[in-house]
Amino acid sequence: REPEALGGGGYGRRGGGRVKIVSGSVVLDGSIISSGQTGAYRAGGGAGGSIWMDVGTLSGTGSIRANGAATGSYAGAGAGGRVAIYYDDASGFDLFSGIRTMGGDSPHHASYDGASGTIYLKDNAEPLGRVVINNASQGSAGNSTDIATTLVEPIIVNNAKVRFLGAVTSAVLSVTNGVVTLDAEATIADLSQRGGSFTQTTNGLLSVTDMVVSNVNYTQGAGLTADSLSATGGSWAQNATMTVLDDVTMDGGSWVLSTNQVLRTLGVTNVTVTQNGELSVDELRVTGGSWTINEALGASNAYEISGGATLVQNAGLTLPSPDILVSNWTWRANVAQTWDTVEIVSGGVVTHDANITDLVFTVTSLLIDGSSRIDVTSKGTLNGPPAYAGGSHGGRGGNYSGASLPTFGDLREPETLGGGGYGRRGGGRVKIVAGSVVLDGSIISSGQTGAYRAG
Repeated sequence: REPEALGGGGYGRRGGGRVKIVSGSVVLDGSIISSGQTGAYRAGGGAGGSIWMDVGTLSGTGSIRANGAATGSYAGAGAGGRVAIYYDDASGFDLFSGIRTMGGDSPHHASYDGASGTIYLKDNAEPLGRVVINNASQGSAGNSTDIATTLVEPIIVNNAKVRFLGAVTSAVLSVTNGVVTLDAEATIADLSQRGGSFTQTTNGLLSVTDMVVSNVNYTQGAGLTADSLSATGGSWAQNATMTVLDDVTMDGGSWVLSTNQVLRTLGVTNVTVTQNGELSVDELRVTGGSWTINEALGASNAYEISGGATLVQNAGLTLPSPDILVSNWTWRANVAQTWDTVEIVSGGVVTHDANITDLVFTVTSLLIDGSSRIDVTSKGTLNGPPAYAGGSHGGRGGNYSGASLPTFGDLREPETLGGGGYGRRGGGRVKIVAGSVVLDGSIISSGQTGAYRAG
């Protein structure tokens, strides 16, 4: 907010100097520059210095620069400096592109680039200024801008790597293609991010009102509280509890849930979900994508699964009623099932993963329409005879030049997986205990088609 320090030097190189201007009017068509000294081989570039302006009117087509300096090989570049501008009227000056505190470039490797500096913009008529961290074309591959100061102002991050070490209480955090690490508690009314990544460390408790992220790789290492949450694309690694008062919506990308979680309304579209913690929701909507249930999943009030989604069930599933509708989605049921009514319609498919023997349906009523099926083709064992022989089960596989294996299993109570050919799986296992079955579709447990030398 009040930059007065000289820029830090690199090895044998100086940082930028200090400029303070207090004026009723500034017309800037040239430049105000406080950049670091260019580095050299093994000599890091200097950091940008300080520019502090307190003006009535700021206008013109010029520029303000407190950039870090580039360097030679085997050295780090300088970080950006600090610029603060207090003004009554800056409508005649481009406060976004006209001010730069970029880190310097290292030709050796982008990870040696300097971090962005900071820009503070304060309209004297407003109670709060704005904090801008903009590494522009230099990007976010280099070092981070560490903010230890407690911030209450709106924050804008653009193409920069930022680490918040002090508490943040802000109305706005807007990030574009940034790499953000939250290592302190934060309360933010409106958090939005497009591109890049956001990491909550174990210290980074976050409370937001509205949260919208798009194509962001999000790592949640501490609690998150929000009124609403929308995520599109990217990935979400959830390692701590999320409390959302209203809707959670995700569209595209991936979500890895690694903690127990309770949510009100959850809607996911074309998302790859890996559920490694227990999840309980009031309302669940799954459209397309895939969902792997490794811990218990429960929907208490309503559920809808559609759009060609795939549900991989390795743990308990509880729905609002003891009835389940498999309509235009695939259910890979790897645990035993007990339901009143199971309807498989409109292209629905029920199957299990390879080598699973637990697909047992105990139901009052089972309906499979003409477009749907239970299909465990190629879900049996892979261990089989040598090359050229077919797999065995109820009968012996065919012999070409290799010998097939003996038959096995119980003809009265068939529970074994089909035997594989050479490099090919046999059929899977289905057991149905039902009061009523209407079968207009198919129940299939065929072996995997062979190939050259593979029975």
